[in-house]
Amino acid sequence: MFQGARDAIFLADPDTGILIDVNEQGERLVKRTRAELIGACQTLLHPQDDAAHYAEVFRRHIEAGGRPHERLDVVTSDGQRIPVEISGSVVELAGGRRLAIGVFRDMREPLEAERALRDREAKLRSIFRAAPVGIGVALHGTFVEVNQQICEMSGYAVEELVGRPIRMLHPADGTFEPVHGAMFRQLREQGSGIVEARWRRKDGTTLDVLVSAAPIDPNDLARGTTFVAVDISARKRTEAALCESEARYRSMMDAMDDLVYICSRDLRVEYMNQTLIQRTGRNAVGEPCFRALYDLDRVCPWCANGSIQEGASRRFEMTSPKDGRTYYVSNTPLFHADGTISNMAVLRDVTDLRRAEEDRRRLEAHIERTQRLESLGMLAGGIAHDFNNLLTAIIGHINLSRAHLPPRSPAQDNLHAADAAAQRAADLCKQMLAYSGKGRFAVEALDLNEVVAHMVHMLEVLIPRRTAIKYRFTPGLPAVEADAGQIHQVIMNLIINAVEAIGDREGEIVLSTGLRACDRAFLAGMYLDDQLPEGPYVHLEVADNGCGMDSATARRIFDPFFSTKFTGRGLGLPVVLGIVRGHKGAINVASTPGKGATFTVLLPAAARQAAAGARRGRAAPGWRGHGSVLVVDDDEMILGVAKPMLERLGFSMLAASGGNEAIEIFRAHRDEIRCVILDLMMPQKDGGETFAELRSIKEDVRVILSSGYDEEEVAARFAQADLAGFLQKPYTLKSLETAMRRATEE
Repeated sequence: MFQGARDAIFLADPDTGILIDVNEQGERLVKRTRAELIGACQTLLHPQDDAAHYAEVFRRHIEAGGRPHERLDVVTSDGQRIPVEISGSVVELAGGRRLAIGVFRDMREPLEAERALRDREAKLRSIFRAAPVGIGVALHGTFVEVNQQICEMSGYAVEELVGRPIRMLHPADGTFEPVHGAMFRQLREQGSGIVEARWRRKDGTTLDVLVSAAPIDPNDLARGTTFVAVDISARKRTEAALCESEARYRSMMDAMDDLVYICSRDLRVEYMNQTLIQRTGRNAVGEPCFRALYDLDRVCPWCANGSIQEGASRRFEMTSPKDGRTYYVSNTPLFHADGTISNMAVLRDVTDLRRAEEDRRRLEAHIERTQRLESLGMLAGGIAHDFNNLLTAIIGHINLSRAHLPPRSPAQDNLHAADAAAQRAADLCKQMLAYSGKGRFAVEALDLNEVVAHMVHMLEVLIPRRTAIKYRFTPGLPAVEADAGQIHQVIMNLIINAVEAIGDREGEIVLSTGLRACDRAFLAGMYLDDQLPEGPYVHLEVADNGCGMDSATARRIFDPFFSTKFTGRGLGLPVVLGIVRGHKGAINVASTPGKGATFTVLLPAAARQAAAGARRGRAAPGWRGHGSVLVVDDDEMILGVAKPMLERLGFSMLAASGGNEAIEIFRAHRDEIRCVILDLMMPQKDGGETFAELRSIKEDVRVILSSGYDEEEVAARFAQADLAGFLQKPYTLKSLETAMRRATEE
């Protein structure tokens, strides 16, 4: 046992201090051999610079009979001081001999461990004091220790917390038990716990804290726990602000009329606003965007994901294959903290806007076209008016000359040729007036099918043999209020245009009739939108498979003298336009180059049935009148030719070159004037004003209005005036005779 002991054991004479024996552990401790030590004084074991002190310590041990656990130093043979803990005792042997026993325990490792423990505790204390978070120890629900940060967080001093229950920091709102219970369960089940809690400061204000805790002894929760508390009030405010911002953002997104969605890099829907959910009928989060939103099986052709992943925004317009509507799309990258990028797409439905823009462009084009045609119409009407005055004089003098010459006079042929030329010029004036919408119409209720049927033979003679014409009549059409001669002109001009479009090759023309209920949208799409009323319209269509035309040509097809065939001969279609507009109708053309054209004419359906119109009879041969006629016209040539024409019919003539002069003459000769021939268009005082003053002088005055414009228009203007007749310029001796007979005999 002596040699096997773990501690060093030295035996000495208690009276002299001489070493008697030492075990092996003792030899190793002081680095001396047993031989060196036996016989030496025990002071050899201690530092020699303090030998007297150690001799005194030995003496006290002997006198006391030994002393347990005294800390001293021993010195090795090489001078190294080693701390030891000595347990000494004195024993008496047989024969009365005494023996001093000293057990030396090497304290280097225990002291080093103790020093390390002190250092570690000092460091922990430093951390405990300097930590930016609250740290404490709790036992049985009571604060055992807290650092300064806990005090700063709570507003209490250390002494106000230590020994006090943890509950004191919790508001009296019933939250302590659930929080404390949750922490205890986590400690018991997981070995540590973390909870969020609300503390009440000393001043009554509150703060949000995140508390994490662990038991001092994992095997015994009753030994207490350490905890760390972090003030998360700022974080909670940030989270609340973030939640509020997100809620506001979502509310704003959901309130938008625009369609909004967010998709990931792999094109999966991450978010849809309520407008889009309602439009698609479901929340498609997690589905591929191209399938969920557009019913496509592959990535959209307009996909902006490539640009988005490069961090670039992209904007464009596209038409959705799902609903056919047009959208303005704005794609914006959303950058996430993990480095990924999502695509936020905002789709604004611009279908109605684009339609409105297209309608505006059409309206602008229509206004421009209308203004151009109105300007040209005014020009054509003005020229025709002046030209009619010239023709009235020319035709009148020709008629008078032929009347004065014998029937077999050689001059009759020349005058006949001149009269024919003048009539052709008059026809040209009629076309110009028709284009201006002021031509003369003899309106009656017509069956359009019947009108076309009566023209079949004429049309088949007109078209070349290489061109076939087909008729498609819709039976039972309502009548139209129209001038049969003018409608003939419309059909003839459209057929001639179709023949010219077909040219020298074989072709086909289809002439059809029908009935259509026209709404405002349909009427607005016609060549000119004259704001015609909605309702039933009888339509006439002339379709050909000729050369067709492009849109630029179609825009000019109704301009006067515009022609793609023969320069200077382009009055056919403008006349059609004028006649149709004069009948309160509309026209349109649909054409594609190389595929022919279709002209559609709309005429308002009449309330009355078609019937054979009453034809005005001609004056009886050799008829003569009597009395005075006042002729009012600002054109001296008209006055010059009217006088001999009226005299030939048995009348004397009073002439006035303007309205004021006519009033003076009529006032002076009202009892002898049987009739007034009054020009409608005059400077200073026109026919309407003059007519009113004539009526104020003599209420039953017989007035024949004379004009190159449409009789229907004049009749509408003077509907309540009880006119005696209308004389269309240029008039002949026969038309003058007919008008005078009707006016003076009725």
